[in-house]
Amino acid sequence: MKRMVALLLAALFCLSGCSLTLASMESLLSPPMRTEEQSEIYQALIRSVNSNISLVYPRSGSYTSAFVVEDIDGDGMDDALVFYRNQSQSTSTGSVRMNFLVQRNNNWVSTHDISLQNATEVEKLQILKEGGTTYLVVGFNQSSSSEKLLKVYIYTQEYGPEERLSESCSNFTVTDLDADGVSDLFMISAPAVSDNTVREVTGILWKLQDGQFVEDSTVRMNSRAMEYLTINLGWVETEDTPAIYLDSQIGTDSEGTEIILYRNGQLVDLMVGNRAEEDLAAITYRPSGYSCLDLDENGCFEIPSPTSFLGYTDDDSTESLFYIVWSNYRRGNLVPTAITYTNYLLNYHFFLPDQWIGEVSASWDSTNNEITFFRYQDTLRRQDEVLLRIRVFTRSDWENRSPASHYVRLAQNGQLVYSYELFETGSSLDLNDQDVQERFDLMDS
Repeated sequence: MKRMVALLLAALFCLSGCSLTLASMESLLSPPMRTEEQSEIYQALIRSVNSNISLVYPRSGSYTSAFVVEDIDGDGMDDALVFYRNQSQSTSTGSVRMNFLVQRNNNWVSTHDISLQNATEVEKLQILKEGGTTYLVVGFNQSSSSEKLLKVYIYTQEYGPEERLSESCSNFTVTDLDADGVSDLFMISAPAVSDNTVREVTGILWKLQDGQFVEDSTVRMNSRAMEYLTINLGWVETEDTPAIYLDSQIGTDSEGTEIILYRNGQLVDLMVGNRAEEDLAAITYRPSGYSCLDLDENGCFEIPSPTSFLGYTDDDSTESLFYIVWSNYRRGNLVPTAITYTNYLLNYHFFLPDQWIGEVSASWDSTNNEITFFRYQDTLRRQDEVLLRIRVFTRSDWENRSPASHYVRLAQNGQLVYSYELFETGSSLDLNDQDVQERFDLMDS
C-alpha cells in the first residue's frame, strides 16, 4: 500500500512540476469513488444511523476500503461491513464504529452496529476463514493508549458480532506459520517504556482450537524496536519454511528487520539470540525509508543496506545519494545477493554492474526526475565521463519531448514513462542498450 501511495504521489508531482515529498503531496489525495454497490450500502447505512457520518479507511493491509463485502455469516450471500464515525464527535475521542449489513429482497439492510473501543482510526483488517466460520481480525488505534487494540469477531444475523479475542498489540498478521493448513494469528506485544523498566517486545502465536484462539508460543524480539512498520509473509532459505519479515522503527531515524518462523513447536526470531552479542538484528539497521523487498519474487525477502555513492559523506545523510546492497538470510548469516539504485518514490530499481562499485558515483536532478551515473574522479563536481542517465517523464512530456532528444523508452507505469540516455567512454564501465534494459525493473505496486 505504501508503494502504491508513493507511485500516485510521484505521478502528481510530475504533473505539477513541484518538488517530490510525501508530506507535501498527501493533502492532494482523496478517498476513491464509490462503486454502485458501495453507494447502495452507504445509503442503507445512513438510513439506519444518520446522515452526519464520515467513512473510515483502514490504514494498511489488504482491505483498505471502508466497505468490506464478503460472505461473513456463511449463508452463501455477500454481507457488508462498513467502518465509519459520527461527524458530531471529535476524532480524538475515539468514535469509530462498525456496521453490519445483509441483503434482503435485493436490498441492503443494516442489522447490527457496534463501537470499537475508543478507536480513533482503523489500522488494519484481516479475515480468517476456518471450518465454515469467518473471523474478522481488526486492529485499531485508541485515544487513551499508544498501543493498538486487536479484536477478533465472528458474526451471525441472529446474534450479531461476537467477540472472540481482545489484546493490546503493536502489530499483527494472519498466516499459516506452522504450515499445518490452518491459518494462525501472529501478534506483537510491545508495551510502552517507563523510566525504570526495560522494554520487552514479544511475538505471540495464537492458534484456533474449537472456535477459540489459544496462545501457543511466544518469542523474545528486538527490545529496541519502537514500532513495527511492515509485515511481509514469505519463506526463509527454502519454500519449505514459512516466515514473517518485519521492518521496525529503531529510535527516531532508523529501521531494522527481524525474521520470525515456527520451528519444533516454538516461535523463533532468527535475528535475536538469547544473548545480546548473538543478535543479528543490529546488522540490519539502516536509515528510515528503506524496506525489505522480494526482488526476485521467490518469497525470500531481501534486506536492504544503503551505502553512500562515492563522494558523499555520512555527515549529512539528507544530502547523500545511496545505492543498496541487498542480502538474504542464509544459515545464520546475511548473504549479499544484489546491488541496486532503488527509487522508492518513483517505483523502480536499476541493478548496478559489479565493475561500477568503487568506481562510479551518481547525482540526482529533482527538477527532471533524473539520475546521472558517472565515473568518479575525486570530486562530485567532475562529471566528465557520464555513463548513463535514467529519467522519468510524465506521459504528456514524453510525447511532447524534443525531436532531438536522445532518451530511449524503458517502460511505462500509468502516467509515468521511464527512459534512459546511454553514453560511451571507451572504458570497461560502459554498458550497452541490452545491459540497461535487463538491469532496469519496475517495483511491484
